[in-house]
Amino acid sequence: MNLEETKIKLQSMLKPERYVHSLGVAQSSFDLAQKYGYDPQRAYYVGLLHDCAKNIPKQEQIEICNQNGIELDEIELITSGLIHAKTGFIVARDEFGLTDPELLNAIFYHATGRENMTLIEKIVYVSDMIEPSRKFDNLEELRKEAFVDLDRALLMTMNLVLKFNIDKNSILHPATLLARNYLLRTTTERYKHRKINS
Repeated sequence: MNLEETKIKLQSMLKPERYVHSLGVAQSSFDLAQKYGYDPQRAYYVGLLHDCAKNIPKQEQIEICNQNGIELDEIELITSGLIHAKTGFIVARDEFGLTDPELLNAIFYHATGRENMTLIEKIVYVSDMIEPSRKFDNLEELRKEAFVDLDRALLMTMNLVLKFNIDKNSILHPATLLARNYLLRTTTERYKHRKINS
């Protein structure tokens, strides 16, 4: 399936605003990949597909995961915004023919992050926040930082995600906390001992 066919199929599966978001993540992933030495075409493609399962009804997503041996934890089952990443792994593979494990993992982990993220996982995770249609507070600083220091931008993104969920009194997924703690433990001293603004 070529890129144009992928876009046509994806557009038929997503709500209009979600498709616009997906195009934005694709372009932001392309731009960050160019900056950090990753194949920009591969980054564009996985950015495009990262939310391919987003508009599938929740119960259907659960069934897709069950049928494919994908375990969902208690937090994923009681929240509305996380399962689509794991379902997206399956949909990207089965409906769009994506077979590259590295790219599939970037979809699988884009909602929570994980410890020791790969470059493309970091690119998609940050792009999901900085793409042009996003309207969160403090995004201009993050958008600039993304092209200066990807790890610092990743940490800023996780801080924004955590703050957003705390402000909503939402349940936090432990994978995001573990990912953030790992990043703080393993990056340079300037991250460990300075405040990272959200």
